[in-house]
Amino acid sequence: MCWRGWTLLINLLVVGTGIAAHGSPEAAGPPAGFQPQSLARVVDSQTVVVAGTAPCGPLFCAVVLSGSPGAGGRVNRWRRLQPPPVPRAQSAAALDVGVLAFANSLDGYDLVAASALGHAAKLYATSDAGASWQQERIMSGSVLTLVASPLAFYAVTAHCHLGSCDDYQLARSVPGTTQWSSTPIPGTARLDGNPVDLAVQGTEVFLDFQPPVQGAKPHVLVARDGRGPFKAYVVPRLESVGACSLDPQPGGAVWASCPTGMMVSYLHSQSVAGPYAGVWAYAGTGGGGLVPVTGQIAYRYTGIPTSDLPGDILQRSVNGGRSFNDVGPWPFARSAGTPTTQFLFLNEEEGFGLGAAPSSPRTLEIVKTADGGRHWGEVLP
Repeated sequence: MCWRGWTLLINLLVVGTGIAAHGSPEAAGPPAGFQPQSLARVVDSQTVVVAGTAPCGPLFCAVVLSGSPGAGGRVNRWRRLQPPPVPRAQSAAALDVGVLAFANSLDGYDLVAASALGHAAKLYATSDAGASWQQERIMSGSVLTLVASPLAFYAVTAHCHLGSCDDYQLARSVPGTTQWSSTPIPGTARLDGNPVDLAVQGTEVFLDFQPPVQGAKPHVLVARDGRGPFKAYVVPRLESVGACSLDPQPGGAVWASCPTGMMVSYLHSQSVAGPYAGVWAYAGTGGGGLVPVTGQIAYRYTGIPTSDLPGDILQRSVNGGRSFNDVGPWPFARSAGTPTTQFLFLNEEEGFGLGAAPSSPRTLEIVKTADGGRHWGEVLP
């Protein structure tokens, strides 16, 4: 999965739109003082989810909004959803909504990372579109990552202590139940805390990891519906300092984002087995990224300039990353590229961006395009 590296890590993977705050379908949109922090697409739909913060007395509270594109480049209506029960914070930057994953309009989970709590990660479940949440546990271990498809939830679990993990397993749950089944992940016995990337496309689940052993090559495992048996691929081109983030597409093509130290390498292949071709390399803290749309179409954007690219540009490729072309003006404040800059495209033409407002570079705003980035209009706040 892609959408990583922001200053405030609020990664949302959602299927279904949930309900408005406090159970009211007519609840207002963004509250006073709302500041967007991340945006994400509702899987297999045109709905966009925006997470952010707003003042609530002396503290800051989580705010989650959903909306869908309307006529004229606007959004039909922003609906405020009931957020999961994450603690309020002294500052907006300290607030972590977590990873939201909905398999339909009712059933979902929220994974709040251990680093945000000071102890083990917490997993909250809802079966009523977020009107209520209950804490839940997966018996196979601590949840490290979580994704959803329309048919199932998937999680990577492990037993971890002081940064060292073992007994990595792939857990699976069917929407509407609280039961999880787990399968050991082959080849992870000596992983020793290295991450395992998890992605899903259709009925296929993808796992990617880099064994921390001299000379070991990256492994990609594919399992139909996450139940095994696993089909294993050794892909040397996906070498990284941890695990590459895979973004499999319908039709079999795969985009990959691989941390290589100070840089991030982006690659593309027509199949998970490879061969993988290098698309682009960029500084991981430079405020840029690659946004796949289909197996052949992707957008890339830069924050700080590089030796071959100026800063603050948005480009599109229609040939699997072999070439890129400028698509339009930079919609945000110049030279303000930070890890909070983010783009999300629903298709080749329609997309959203989050970045520093030109009129107030310290304020984040969300803009929308309906023509592939040639023109942009503000939609939030």
